[in-house]
Amino acid sequence: ALYNKDIDFFDPYLYAVVANVGDSRCITDDGRGTEKFRNVTWDHRPSDPREMRRLAPFVQRGNTSVHRENRWDAIRVHPGGLAVSRTIGDVEHSVGVVPTPDVFYVDLSSTDNQTCPNSISNRFVIGSDGIFDVLNTIEVGAIARQYGNAAKNDSIPQRRRSAIEACQMLMETCLAKDDHD
Repeated sequence: ALYNKDIDFFDPYLYAVVANVGDSRCITDDGRGTEKFRNVTWDHRPSDPREMRRLAPFVQRGNTSVHRENRWDAIRVHPGGLAVSRTIGDVEHSVGVVPTPDVFYVDLSSTDNQTCPNSISNRFVIGSDGIFDVLNTIEVGAIARQYGNAAKNDSIPQRRRSAIEACQMLMETCLAKDDHD
């Protein structure tokens, strides 16, 4: 979604609104050809200290437990055994797991990351844990940049083909690492 901070479409301050729940992630590319890819969102997993603090009152009251399960080597929230601490579809399975998203605003009006650290100039990449559990942010960004590098003056069909090619390469790279998530 695009968001203009003053709801005035002639205002030069244009933002992308990114909301996430669970273990999908959004990254940005600075567009300068460097390895400056950064996470816009963070994963909602019980292993994250922020999420553990949020879950602590439920654990203290005995409503839920959080522990590592060896068969998946993941920290899970019980009852329910969820590996995420926020979710849209599985909230009823575990006490303390909520559907509340984190919301982030990314400035699209500036390409100067020095004066506006939340700005981007090139692309967003959104992926699930099936990608980000296998590849790190820099690897995902590099593949997206290499295979999804449509020019600004390319037609929409050319841009779409470029994005599809990047998605296919991400999938092939993850599968080659023998992850079938």
